[in-house]
Amino acid sequence: MSDPGANTGLLVEARLILPDGGLPIVGVPFTLVIEARHAPGSIALLPESLGLPAELAERPAARSHTRSVEGSVEIDRYELELLGFDPGEQLIPAIPLACSGTVAKTKPLSVQIGTGFSEAELPIATSTQPEALAELEKMAAQDAPPLPVYVADYRPAFALLFLLIAAITGWAVWRHLKAKARRPIPGPPPPPPRPAHLVALEALATLEAAGHLAAGRHKAFYSELSEVMRAWAGARYNFVSLDLTVPELMEALGQKDRPGLEAARLERLLTLADLVKFAKFTPTAADGEEALSDARAIVKATTPAEPTP
Repeated sequence: MSDPGANTGLLVEARLILPDGGLPIVGVPFTLVIEARHAPGSIALLPESLGLPAELAERPAARSHTRSVEGSVEIDRYELELLGFDPGEQLIPAIPLACSGTVAKTKPLSVQIGTGFSEAELPIATSTQPEALAELEKMAAQDAPPLPVYVADYRPAFALLFLLIAAITGWAVWRHLKAKARRPIPGPPPPPPRPAHLVALEALATLEAAGHLAAGRHKAFYSELSEVMRAWAGARYNFVSLDLTVPELMEALGQKDRPGLEAARLERLLTLADLVKFAKFTPTAADGEEALSDARAIVKATTPAEPTP
């Protein structure tokens, strides 16, 4: 159940750990284990969304990540809790993992989801509507006839409420159109945006002053650091960067003219931030100070020259 990446050196494997009964049932979690083997010095990252079908879901709070070494190979191990919502055979799709620019996918897994219905309830739960009605009539044949239930008719009140809402909406639209007709001529355009390096350096200074590292708030520190560097990269090199994964962002930067940029240094910083945010990795305070120093160095090294008067 493994699929090597586009380049050799990354091998992923997925397997299921089922409950003691051997068959997970609807609403009861079961475990999916994903292992990635790769060369030392890098991290295999799992995406936040697994792309599961509507019949399956993950419990994100239960996701865990551990690392180990086996000879000359490092192993990243992820344990995930899944839930099934519909009985029957369900397919867990191929899941990608990224490691140093290489992407590999697990092979799809098939899992049989059981049901907690009793033998008497199962024909009704799995039948069509006419069949279910027939079964329910058989089960209720020995019961007393149902008593009539009378409820108040609120339809006139709802109709009045609808008319009132329509009147208010019409009045609001009329006021909007009238105000739009009197709207003044727009003023001069706003000033151009500030240079990306100035915005980034000020944001890094604000992040340092927040004291996240001294207070042990590593996730908050690395989340803000990642946002600052992603926003800087997009503004500095003119592309949409905030929603890209680390490999996608580095690929977009590879298509730009970027003198002075240490791409490997930036990729290492963003990968570490993702590991802290999504894999529950806890770095040291010294690691955070080094990451902040690297971010400043990257921004300053790529600052454009001042135009000649």
